[in-house]
Amino acid sequence: MPRTRYVTTGTIRRGKLKVSNATHWIDAIRSFGDGPVVITLSTVRATRSHEANRLYWAGYIGPLSEYTGYEPGWVHSYLKRKFLQAPSIVIADSHGEIVDETPVEPTTTRLTPQEFSDFLRHVEEFARELGVTVGPREYAS
Repeated sequence: MPRTRYVTTGTIRRGKLKVSNATHWIDAIRSFGDGPVVITLSTVRATRSHEANRLYWAGYIGPLSEYTGYEPGWVHSYLKRKFLQAPSIVIADSHGEIVDETPVEPTTTRLTPQEFSDFLRHVEEFARELGVTVGPREYAS
């Protein structure tokens, strides 16, 4: 069966594209069936580091999970819904009348480092109101 999707990274320098692992790129092109394709270029956005992710789960989610008694994944979902914006999915019937609307759970994985830092600041303020210590000091112990 022909391939239907291939994603790789690369770098543009002086108007020229250098694809990461060019051999795999060429093999991928050859693995597609004949016909039109969509090619998309997008700028790589910085994401949070593995250390920042560990800090979030151990230094923020952990103490709040312990305080509330809820499992860490639930606390994470709660904080995302409380502090991040997310669109709703709206379903309309064939006449254009809305029959259902449900908010989509926001994600932290696409936040830039600055956006993630802002998110953590909101979580810290919320935790402080509860009397819960979060952040690097808690994570270090």
